[in-house]
Amino acid sequence: MSKPENLPEMEYRFLGRSGLQVSAISLGGWLTYGGHVDREGTYECMKAAYDCGVNFFDCAEGYADGESEKVMGEAIKKYGWKRNDLVISTKVCTGLKTSIHTGFWIRVLMRYPDLLGRRLQ
Repeated sequence: MSKPENLPEMEYRFLGRSGLQVSAISLGGWLTYGGHVDREGTYECMKAAYDCGVNFFDCAEGYADGESEKVMGEAIKKYGWKRNDLVISTKVCTGLKTSIHTGFWIRVLMRYPDLLGRRLQ
């Protein structure tokens, strides 16, 4: 999968007053990455989006029990993309069988950045 010809340039928007620019289009991994699409298909799709100017990727712990985050991390590593050039959003408390459902929200939320970092490696 390669970048289609004759596409308009990607638009970027500022995220609030942070100075961070994100692509107007995000690529999400909801029913795809880590579940219904094989890894090579995921890599190709992410590369095509990146080549078209997408810098904003979305995943969540609940997408295929965290596999979406892992596969996105593998693609980032495979293509040697710099994390500083990407915006990755994720959501917590959406489906993992953790202590979230038994009342230990704060503990889980405090540990989640480390867990996400390991998945995106």
